[in-house]
Amino acid sequence: VLMTQQFSMLPHTSIPNTTSMDWNFLTINGRCGPYTTPLVCKLGERIRIRFLNFSTLHQHPMHLHGHTFWVTATEGGRIPESAWIPGNTVIVGVAQSREVELIANNPGDWVMHCHMFHHMMNHMMTQVGPIVRENKNKAGFEVPGFPQMMSSAKLTKEDIHKLTSRRETQGMREGWYHGVHGLFTVLRVLPPDLYDKVMHTNDPIPPNSSNPYGPPPGSQKL
Repeated sequence: VLMTQQFSMLPHTSIPNTTSMDWNFLTINGRCGPYTTPLVCKLGERIRIRFLNFSTLHQHPMHLHGHTFWVTATEGGRIPESAWIPGNTVIVGVAQSREVELIANNPGDWVMHCHMFHHMMNHMMTQVGPIVRENKNKAGFEVPGFPQMMSSAKLTKEDIHKLTSRRETQGMREGWYHGVHGLFTVLRVLPPDLYDKVMHTNDPIPPNSSNPYGPPPGSQKL
């Protein structure tokens, strides 16, 4: 189940304004990409994904790369098989539910996201004027010549470790988190041996293990 939501986070706050009809953060199951948890399945499995749209304002055309699915159910119940609709994008309106089913027959890591372009990111704000509170990179501001990394807009090493140390992300291509923001997650279709290693062991798995075509050119530079 993937529940989409919109939140309004006003300046200098860390708690959503639940009465606002505006928004600047978009989440799947309460998390923004790249902090969403990838969906992991075995190659050849038949899987079902349920989208629930709890956003305040917008529909979400949910799009999956690498596969064709069938729309098999709505919030009203199961659709007769003769009426299933194939596609790779399904529009989920406010307070609607859509279930899709697919055969995971294309190995690799496939992004799944809302295809409204401004939903594939979160706020683009930066600090203007006096610093009103400390940020997570406070130590960096106190060291002369310390790289500011776009005033903390770029992920720190601690953030990257937080993302890449999760079991569900083991073996993904290097730098995968650079392109996963806002209403974004990843469907991982893994061969059975790699699936078992990812999900049922703590063994280290090198980057690019789930890419059947090898690492993309230049990925080691990311």
